[in-house]
Amino acid sequence: MTFVLVAKPTLATCALMRAGLGLSLALCYAALFTKTNRISRIFNRGLKAMVKRPSYTSPRSQLAICFCLVDVEQRTHLTLERRSFCEKIK
Repeated sequence: MTFVLVAKPTLATCALMRAGLGLSLALCYAALFTKTNRISRIFNRGLKAMVKRPSYTSPRSQLAICFCLVDVEQRTHLTLERRSFCEKIK
């Protein structure tokens, strides 16, 4: 990503920079949201149900939730990038 940021600005480097910055922010915020959601669900469950773990708290499901959130962001970015790219050409 560093080489993209310091390279001469072209259409490709601008698109990579926008996608890379969006992806890195989406990864950070999705992981933070997933972790906060897991902790909240564990503590809101209370002491009465300590025998059974809450659903979707395994590491595999946490990764799936995180990747789904990032996928939504990337699809949104690609749609908006395609739209703005078409507007630049016209």
